[in-house]
Amino acid sequence: FVVFIKLAVSAIFTEKKMKRLLLILMLSYSVQLIAQQYDETFNGTGLLIGQSNYDGVNMIDNAKDILYDPATGNIVMWNELGYSGGTLHRYLPNGTLDPAFGAGGNVEIHMELDNRFESVFATDEGYQLAGHVSPEHNVFLPAVLELNYDGSINTDFGIDGLVTEASIDSFIPFHATKGPSGKITLAGWDYDALFADPAAGMARFDDDGNFDEDFGFLTFGVNVHTEFRSAIELNDGRVIGYGHTYNETADSNVGYIACFKDNGDLDISFGDNGIVIPKPDTTDIHNYQFYRAIQGNDGSIYIAGILAMIPDYFLYVVKMDVNGNIMEEYGKNGAVFTKATDITECKQILVTPANEVYLLSIGHPLDDATVETHIFKILADGTPDYSFTNGNPGTFKINIEDAEDIIGAKMVMQTDGKIVVTGSVDGVGGNRDFFVCRITSNSDPMAIHQTPMLDFKLSPNPASSLLSITSEQMINYYEIVATTGQILLQEIIQATQFDINVFNLPNGIYLLNLTDQAGNVTSQTFIKK
Repeated sequence: FVVFIKLAVSAIFTEKKMKRLLLILMLSYSVQLIAQQYDETFNGTGLLIGQSNYDGVNMIDNAKDILYDPATGNIVMWNELGYSGGTLHRYLPNGTLDPAFGAGGNVEIHMELDNRFESVFATDEGYQLAGHVSPEHNVFLPAVLELNYDGSINTDFGIDGLVTEASIDSFIPFHATKGPSGKITLAGWDYDALFADPAAGMARFDDDGNFDEDFGFLTFGVNVHTEFRSAIELNDGRVIGYGHTYNETADSNVGYIACFKDNGDLDISFGDNGIVIPKPDTTDIHNYQFYRAIQGNDGSIYIAGILAMIPDYFLYVVKMDVNGNIMEEYGKNGAVFTKATDITECKQILVTPANEVYLLSIGHPLDDATVETHIFKILADGTPDYSFTNGNPGTFKINIEDAEDIIGAKMVMQTDGKIVVTGSVDGVGGNRDFFVCRITSNSDPMAIHQTPMLDFKLSPNPASSLLSITSEQMINYYEIVATTGQILLQEIIQATQFDINVFNLPNGIYLLNLTDQAGNVTSQTFIKK
């Protein structure tokens, strides 16, 4: 390649100009080699577009959530169809529908109650959907619906597979998450409060569908019209709720993070009496809001949202420790700002075991309302990873031919480092359709982090309840890390033989990190079944 270029240009270029041209050409060639792309092992193209039939009618699709099963490689997508119900689709690793699930890979969720489920989770025997049901006008009950692995309703769960809490009749959750304890946390707002204080609402259910009476129905307000956009359970059992609240003095929304104990009380040791309201290090701020959060491999908390400096909008990520202190060495004074479109919204955040952050956003230019979807990658120090790209360095833009609006909803990272994204798309079918795509990334797969330094044995593998460790060296500390990078279990332990109770971990693949007295770290994956 280089010899050919030299021969072609040597007659008309000086040596200095030729070297410059060679550098440009080789850089361009290198970018093409390392650029991210659709994974063609998924559906042949890396992308599939589908239409949901509900009661035999092609519905307007609203893809909401996606679930990856590391043990099988299967992908489950939840598609909510308004208050009428929705459809679950399960795909094999090659992108074809799983014939063992429902009717040819699809399951229609029919209920007598109006319903809206926001999130899907894995259980030992199947799946759970979390959201709310509305038995009558202006009555909203938090709810969990459980399905068996084959897609049928688990009638042994609650009443005909459904668990609700009738004492909470005005709660509209916006999002749900499942934490290390197995509890599902639903976060949103209290419809009765509306623009009053408090207005944010939060409730929890355990794996068996029992309402968490100790935590109760938490209502919370900072200023008027406070909302929880979501919440996460930390490794120590506390719950972080976040969103935005209206500041009447500034006539704008400000983002906040609040920390609660497992009994629902505000943890006043976190931030300023339990609340952190980061002040962005910039001027001309109109408003900022937080939408998603995750706990990293180092225990730190990443909060992601948007910041508006009219007419521009930015994705906004703040990093803090478990006590609510901003980690100012990250990005610029503890925060990262990035954008791909003038108007933007943050939909998802992921963190790898190496503390690399991926953001999923949707947005559009000021002069064009066509919605675009982008994935951003941020390195552990808060700087963009410019080698992650399919055109604009640091960004992967999801392209779908003949699509008008591409509305990303959720993404998940597989153990091999590939990223799966779901959402909705206009302009391809008759109605709005759903899409699922899988792209390559430049993050290390989990296997790269298996760097044995100690001589130890781990059994059984797969494990269902106890994981037994036997080592020739003294082990000082262990941690179990999920594929998202979140530390789920950790303990200081000085022993050569010990057991770890993994019974409450959802089924899947996990990373076990062991640290000896000299500080050497050994990593090995295991399967929880």
